[in-house]
Amino acid sequence: MSDSSTGRKFSRRKEMAIGALLSHSTLTAAASASGVSPRTLTRWLQDKSFAARVRRERAALLESTTDLLRKESVGAVTVLASVAKNPRTPSGSRVTAAKSIIELSFKSSELLQLTQRVEELEKQKEK
Repeated sequence: MSDSSTGRKFSRRKEMAIGALLSHSTLTAAASASGVSPRTLTRWLQDKSFAARVRRERAALLESTTDLLRKESVGAVTVLASVAKNPRTPSGSRVTAAKSIIELSFKSSELLQLTQRVEELEKQKEK
C-alpha cells in the first residue's frame, strides 16, 4: 500500500504497525501486536513519512468516530428527553437528564458560534 502524499510504499510490517498504533494504548503494546520491537517502532516513528502517515490515519479515525457520535447523538438526546419527561422515572434521574440536555444545548450553541466566528475570520483573512 502506498502513501498517497509521497507515493512511497510501506512494507506490510509497517502497515501492521500503523494499525497497531491506532488500536493500542501504548507503543510497547503496538510493537508487540505488529511483531516488531519497541525500538524499531520508535525508529519508524522518527521517519517523517511514516509519522505523517500515522497522523493522517489517526485523524481519519478521529473523523470517522466523530461522525458516528454525531449520528448517534440524535438518539441519545431522544433517550434523555424521554427520561426527563417520564413521570415514572425517579426524580433524580429526570433532573440529571434535563440538566444534561440543557448543558449539551449550551455547549452545542457555543461550538456553533465559535465555528461561525472562525469561518468569518478566515474569510476576512483571505481578502
